[in-house]
Amino acid sequence: MSSSDEKQFDRSLSKAERRKEEVADAAWEVIAKKGLGGASMREISHHLGVTVGTLTHYFRNKDQLLEFAQIAVSRRLKDRFESVAEAPPSSRLMMMIEALLPTDETRRDNEKVWLTFLTETFTSDELKQQTGERWLYVRSSLTEIIIEDRKLSGHDPVLSPEDEADLILCFTEGLCVHSIIDTDRFPPERQRALAREILTAINIHTRAI
Repeated sequence: MSSSDEKQFDRSLSKAERRKEEVADAAWEVIAKKGLGGASMREISHHLGVTVGTLTHYFRNKDQLLEFAQIAVSRRLKDRFESVAEAPPSSRLMMMIEALLPTDETRRDNEKVWLTFLTETFTSDELKQQTGERWLYVRSSLTEIIIEDRKLSGHDPVLSPEDEADLILCFTEGLCVHSIIDTDRFPPERQRALAREILTAINIHTRAI
Protein backbone atom coordinates (compact mmCIF):
# COMPACT_ATOMS: atom_id res chain seq x y z
CA MET A 1 0.00 0.00 0.00
CA SER A 2 2.37 2.61 -1.21
CA SER A 3 0.25 5.40 -2.65
CA SER A 4 -0.27 8.55 -0.63
CA ASP A 5 -4.07 8.23 -0.44
CA GLU A 6 -3.76 4.85 1.27
CA LYS A 7 -1.16 6.15 3.71
CA GLN A 8 -3.34 8.82 5.29
CA PHE A 9 -3.54 7.30 8.75
CA ASP A 10 -6.12 8.52 11.23
CA ARG A 11 -4.58 11.41 13.15
CA SER A 12 -6.28 10.14 16.30
CA LEU A 13 -4.11 7.02 16.24
CA SER A 14 -1.34 6.82 18.81
CA LYS A 15 2.28 6.57 17.75
CA ALA A 16 2.24 2.83 18.49
CA GLU A 17 -0.94 2.33 16.45
CA ARG A 18 0.52 4.25 13.50
CA ARG A 19 3.62 2.10 13.71
CA LYS A 20 1.49 -1.03 13.59
CA GLU A 21 -0.18 0.33 10.46
CA GLU A 22 3.25 0.83 8.88
CA VAL A 23 4.22 -2.73 9.75
CA ALA A 24 0.97 -3.98 8.25
CA ASP A 25 1.72 -2.06 5.05
CA ALA A 26 5.13 -3.70 4.86
CA ALA A 27 3.60 -7.16 5.32
CA TRP A 28 1.07 -6.48 2.57
CA GLU A 29 3.78 -5.33 0.17
CA VAL A 30 5.93 -8.40 0.84
CA ILE A 31 2.98 -10.75 0.30
CA ALA A 32 2.15 -9.02 -3.00
CA LYS A 33 5.70 -9.68 -4.22
CA LYS A 34 6.57 -13.03 -2.62
CA GLY A 35 3.31 -14.63 -1.54
CA LEU A 36 2.33 -15.84 1.91
CA GLY A 37 5.15 -18.36 2.00
CA GLY A 38 7.73 -15.64 1.46
CA ALA A 39 6.24 -13.27 4.03
CA SER A 40 8.32 -14.34 7.02
CA MET A 41 8.83 -12.04 9.99
CA ARG A 42 12.46 -11.74 8.91
CA GLU A 43 11.54 -10.75 5.36
CA ILE A 44 8.96 -8.22 6.56
CA SER A 45 11.39 -6.68 9.03
CA HIS A 46 14.02 -6.42 6.27
CA HIS A 47 11.51 -4.73 3.96
CA LEU A 48 10.64 -2.27 6.70
CA GLY A 49 14.27 -1.70 7.70
CA VAL A 50 13.94 -2.82 11.31
CA THR A 51 14.89 -5.85 13.38
CA VAL A 52 12.68 -8.88 13.92
CA GLY A 53 12.62 -7.88 17.59
CA THR A 54 10.95 -4.61 16.62
CA LEU A 55 8.18 -6.51 14.84
CA THR A 56 7.57 -8.85 17.76
CA HIS A 57 7.20 -5.81 19.98
CA TYR A 58 3.98 -5.05 18.08
CA PHE A 59 2.95 -8.54 16.93
CA ARG A 60 3.71 -11.82 18.67
CA ASN A 61 3.88 -13.81 15.46
CA LYS A 62 3.21 -13.78 11.74
CA ASP A 63 -0.41 -14.88 12.07
CA GLN A 64 -1.23 -11.99 14.38
CA LEU A 65 0.49 -9.55 12.02
CA LEU A 66 -1.37 -10.85 8.95
CA GLU A 67 -4.70 -10.70 10.75
CA PHE A 68 -4.07 -7.07 11.63
CA ALA A 69 -2.99 -6.32 8.05
CA GLN A 70 -6.26 -7.72 6.71
CA ILE A 71 -8.29 -5.68 9.15
CA ALA A 72 -6.35 -2.52 8.28
CA VAL A 73 -6.99 -2.92 4.54
CA SER A 74 -10.68 -3.65 5.11
CA ARG A 75 -10.94 -0.50 7.20
CA ARG A 76 -9.39 1.57 4.43
CA LEU A 77 -11.89 0.14 1.96
CA LYS A 78 -14.66 1.29 4.29
CA ASP A 79 -13.02 4.72 4.45
CA ARG A 80 -13.10 4.94 0.64
CA PHE A 81 -16.77 3.97 0.62
CA GLU A 82 -17.59 6.55 3.28
CA SER A 83 -15.70 9.26 1.39
CA VAL A 84 -18.36 9.19 -1.36
CA ALA A 85 -21.34 8.99 0.99
CA GLU A 86 -22.64 12.43 0.04
CA ALA A 87 -22.73 11.76 -3.71
CA PRO A 88 -26.08 10.98 -5.41
CA PRO A 89 -26.90 7.25 -5.29
CA SER A 90 -26.42 6.71 -9.03
CA SER A 91 -22.95 8.30 -8.98
CA ARG A 92 -22.06 6.76 -5.63
CA LEU A 93 -22.64 3.25 -6.93
CA MET A 94 -20.05 3.69 -9.67
CA MET A 95 -17.64 5.32 -7.23
CA MET A 96 -17.92 2.38 -4.87
CA ILE A 97 -17.29 -0.10 -7.66
CA GLU A 98 -14.22 1.85 -8.70
CA ALA A 99 -13.00 1.75 -5.10
CA LEU A 100 -12.85 -2.03 -5.47
CA LEU A 101 -11.07 -2.08 -8.83
CA PRO A 102 -7.26 -2.40 -9.11
CA THR A 103 -6.85 0.87 -10.99
CA ASP A 104 -3.50 1.86 -9.49
CA GLU A 105 -0.39 0.14 -8.14
CA THR A 106 -1.58 0.14 -4.54
CA ARG A 107 -4.94 -1.42 -5.34
CA ARG A 108 -3.31 -3.97 -7.65
CA ASP A 109 -1.08 -5.04 -4.77
CA ASN A 110 -4.11 -5.17 -2.47
CA GLU A 111 -5.97 -7.39 -4.92
CA LYS A 112 -2.96 -9.70 -5.35
CA VAL A 113 -2.88 -10.22 -1.60
CA TRP A 114 -6.65 -10.79 -1.35
CA LEU A 115 -6.34 -13.44 -4.05
CA THR A 116 -3.50 -15.02 -2.11
CA PHE A 117 -5.61 -15.12 1.02
CA LEU A 118 -8.58 -16.55 -0.88
CA THR A 119 -6.66 -19.75 -1.55
CA GLU A 120 -6.05 -20.03 2.18
CA THR A 121 -9.75 -19.86 3.03
CA PHE A 122 -10.09 -23.50 2.01
CA THR A 123 -7.97 -24.53 5.00
CA SER A 124 -8.47 -21.64 7.43
CA ASP A 125 -11.86 -21.00 9.00
CA GLU A 126 -10.61 -17.67 10.37
CA LEU A 127 -9.58 -16.38 6.95
CA LYS A 128 -12.83 -17.67 5.47
CA GLN A 129 -14.77 -15.70 8.07
CA GLN A 130 -12.77 -12.52 7.46
CA THR A 131 -13.27 -12.77 3.71
CA GLY A 132 -16.98 -13.42 4.19
CA GLU A 133 -17.28 -10.35 6.41
CA ARG A 134 -15.62 -8.20 3.76
CA TRP A 135 -18.00 -9.43 1.07
CA LEU A 136 -20.98 -9.00 3.38
CA TYR A 137 -20.02 -5.38 4.01
CA VAL A 138 -19.60 -4.64 0.30
CA ARG A 139 -22.82 -6.45 -0.62
CA SER A 140 -24.81 -4.64 2.07
CA SER A 141 -23.39 -1.26 1.02
CA LEU A 142 -24.30 -1.86 -2.62
CA THR A 143 -27.79 -3.05 -1.71
CA GLU A 144 -28.49 0.09 0.32
CA ILE A 145 -27.50 2.34 -2.57
CA ILE A 146 -29.55 0.35 -5.08
CA ILE A 147 -32.63 0.65 -2.87
CA GLU A 148 -32.10 4.39 -2.45
CA ASP A 149 -31.56 4.86 -6.19
CA ARG A 150 -34.80 3.01 -6.99
CA LYS A 151 -36.77 5.21 -4.63
CA LEU A 152 -35.43 8.35 -6.28
CA SER A 153 -35.70 7.17 -9.90
CA GLY A 154 -39.02 5.37 -9.58
CA HIS A 155 -37.91 2.48 -11.80
CA ASP A 156 -38.52 -1.08 -10.66
CA PRO A 157 -36.24 -3.64 -12.37
CA VAL A 158 -37.04 -7.34 -12.37
CA LEU A 159 -34.09 -8.23 -10.15
CA SER A 160 -34.34 -7.64 -6.42
CA PRO A 161 -31.86 -5.15 -4.89
CA GLU A 162 -30.06 -8.06 -3.26
CA ASP A 163 -29.72 -9.92 -6.57
CA GLU A 164 -28.46 -6.80 -8.30
CA ALA A 165 -25.89 -6.29 -5.55
CA ASP A 166 -24.73 -9.91 -5.92
CA LEU A 167 -24.49 -9.51 -9.68
CA ILE A 168 -22.41 -6.35 -9.34
CA LEU A 169 -20.16 -7.89 -6.70
CA CYS A 170 -19.56 -11.07 -8.69
CA PHE A 171 -18.84 -9.08 -11.83
CA THR A 172 -16.48 -6.74 -9.99
CA GLU A 173 -14.57 -9.55 -8.28
CA GLY A 174 -14.18 -11.31 -11.62
CA LEU A 175 -13.00 -8.12 -13.30
CA CYS A 176 -10.47 -7.64 -10.50
CA VAL A 177 -9.02 -11.11 -11.08
CA HIS A 178 -8.71 -10.64 -14.84
CA SER A 179 -7.25 -7.16 -14.39
CA ILE A 180 -4.50 -8.57 -12.17
CA ILE A 181 -3.69 -11.44 -14.50
CA ASP A 182 -3.94 -9.53 -17.80
CA THR A 183 -3.08 -5.91 -17.06
CA ASP A 184 -2.60 -5.01 -20.74
CA ARG A 185 -6.11 -6.16 -21.65
CA PHE A 186 -7.74 -4.49 -18.66
CA PRO A 187 -6.14 -1.09 -18.05
CA PRO A 188 -7.88 1.26 -15.57
CA GLU A 189 -9.97 3.07 -18.20
CA ARG A 190 -11.30 -0.23 -19.57
CA GLN A 191 -12.11 -1.49 -16.10
CA ARG A 192 -14.24 1.61 -15.51
CA ALA A 193 -15.89 1.32 -18.92
CA LEU A 194 -16.85 -2.31 -18.35
CA ALA A 195 -18.21 -1.45 -14.91
CA ARG A 196 -20.46 1.18 -16.48
CA GLU A 197 -21.62 -1.33 -19.07
CA ILE A 198 -22.70 -3.83 -16.45
CA LEU A 199 -24.61 -1.13 -14.59
CA THR A 200 -26.40 -0.16 -17.78
CA ALA A 201 -27.11 -3.79 -18.61
CA ILE A 202 -28.99 -4.31 -15.37
CA ASN A 203 -30.86 -1.01 -15.70
CA ILE A 204 -29.05 0.92 -13.00
CA HIS A 205 -28.49 4.44 -14.27
CA THR A 206 -25.13 6.00 -13.51
CA ARG A 207 -23.07 8.84 -14.88
CA ALA A 208 -19.42 9.15 -15.71
CA ILE A 209 -17.10 10.22 -12.90
